[in-house]
Amino acid sequence: MEEFLKSATDFWKDWKDLILAVAGSSGWIMFFAKKYYEKRAKKREIAIRALEELLRPMEIRLEGNKRLHGMLTKDTELSGKLEWAPDYVQNYFKKKEPEVNIRKFHWRKIVDDLFDGNDKVIELIEGKGFHIYYKEFRTECIDFIDHAKQWKIAWNSAFDLEHDAPKGRNLLAPVFPPELDRLLKEEIEYRVRQRD
Repeated sequence: MEEFLKSATDFWKDWKDLILAVAGSSGWIMFFAKKYYEKRAKKREIAIRALEELLRPMEIRLEGNKRLHGMLTKDTELSGKLEWAPDYVQNYFKKKEPEVNIRKFHWRKIVDDLFDGNDKVIELIEGKGFHIYYKEFRTECIDFIDHAKQWKIAWNSAFDLEHDAPKGRNLLAPVFPPELDRLLKEEIEYRVRQRD
């Protein structure tokens, strides 16, 4: 036993500097590795929350709204009239023909669903917009809010049969933000890269 202790002591004397250097450096390596993985885990958590709370629900809502918009624009008699001539749409709906009443009811239901979808997207942006990373996407989201709110006014003026809708051939509200879909995809891709 005494011989074992002597050889262990000799081994320690001969190799202690190297052992301490390796043990010490691995401690620092472990410290920095731990900090890196903690930071990475935090970014991953933020990315997951952004995807789950804002981006994926927004993507789903906007896709649904596109389908509803497509249902409205496939109507050849009224397509494009609301945007440029709400008075035309209003006069069309003032007709007493049964077919017009059915179409008015159908359009009104689609438009109400579109309002609901837009309102939910606005709620997402206003409630969870702090998750937005890219400034350009944030700007397009603000433009979408303006678009949705003003179009709600324009649609309601066409369906209000008691008051005359605005006349003229000017666009009454801003168009759907042209870059919103592309920037939403970029924002999702960025968050997916952070998550993975």
